[in-house]
Amino acid sequence: MDDQERLVEGVPRNPTDYVEWALESAGGAGKFQILYLLALGWCWGYGAMLAYIGIFAGAATQQQMADCTPFSWVGEASNLTSSCTLAEVNCSMPRSSWEFVKPEETYKATFKMVCDRKGLAPLAQTLFFFGVMFGVLVWGSLSDRFGRRFAFFMPLVFQQLGVLGQSFAPNFYIFGAMRSLTGFGNAGFGLTSFIWSSEMLGRDLRSVM
Repeated sequence: MDDQERLVEGVPRNPTDYVEWALESAGGAGKFQILYLLALGWCWGYGAMLAYIGIFAGAATQQQMADCTPFSWVGEASNLTSSCTLAEVNCSMPRSSWEFVKPEETYKATFKMVCDRKGLAPLAQTLFFFGVMFGVLVWGSLSDRFGRRFAFFMPLVFQQLGVLGQSFAPNFYIFGAMRSLTGFGNAGFGLTSFIWSSEMLGRDLRSVM
């Protein structure tokens, strides 16, 4: 038996079986693969935070009567109280009779998503997943054509541009467009992370995903 025959002995000839054999030979579920899985798993965590950003930045609004006595301290308590506070927006009241408290803390107040504009709040989340729908279609094919690295970093650029655009959006129309752009990039970022992880893991660790 010559050296060339020794090299191919025990090596599967079928491409699919060969990939599995190569992964197991490289460690399968070793330290490198575990660290690889954890690193790319953080990408999923970050993507999930952007997907459900409404939980953090879309909190319910707080209102108070306009031109009312400011909040005052009550004894030694650290909580502020005021008779001006409105538990919820009364849409039958004139808009000039009340105002938002700290509108910069929630985009629902920033873009006045109350009363007749209340439907804009769920629309913002819908626009995000609208972008995800197209992102999965686009980045999946580009990942196979140009490679995993391209399909990992390019969606990240789109995603971060969308996040930056949301921060400086002057109105809901631009905010909604940036939510769609964020979803478009988020789809490729998460999809490629998952594919990249699965391609580097052996059988024993692949089921963890």
